[in-house]
Amino acid sequence: MNKHTPGPWKVEFSKYKEHEIFNESGQMSIAQVYLFDADEATRSNAELIAKAPDLLKENERLNDTLSEWDEDILELKGKNQFLENKLERTIIELHTCYEKNNELYQHIRKIESIKRERIDSLHEESIERYLTERDYPEFMKITRDNLVRLMQVWANDYFNKK
Repeated sequence: MNKHTPGPWKVEFSKYKEHEIFNESGQMSIAQVYLFDADEATRSNAELIAKAPDLLKENERLNDTLSEWDEDILELKGKNQFLENKLERTIIELHTCYEKNNELYQHIRKIESIKRERIDSLHEESIERYLTERDYPEFMKITRDNLVRLMQVWANDYFNKK
């Protein structure tokens, strides 16, 4: 695919005329960097040109890696969108469940209140019946009202423990 001379390339440095870049075997001249001044910049330019095949190879490797990452990112975006949609549906379902749970809780409280009222009413009726059916001797000195209060306390304690 590449039409350039394959690397690695190497530099032969000269003190007078030019730095020359050759292929690895040294048989083919790739480029020449002419010396106007024997300075460090000219030497660095020749080294940079000699590293071109390695830089190209690294660039191609990075492009391949980035392409793979792009594919991974697209896949992750799709999964992320799926999860966001699923999360949104779950939040809606939880909200619906919360509302239904709240309604049920209110119904249960109403039922418990009605149940408590009926139990209290039945206790009072039972105590009244019990007291009217019994004949207490005078010497017990317990009035009917005191006995009713005593039995109500007992009934409340008894049913509150359950």
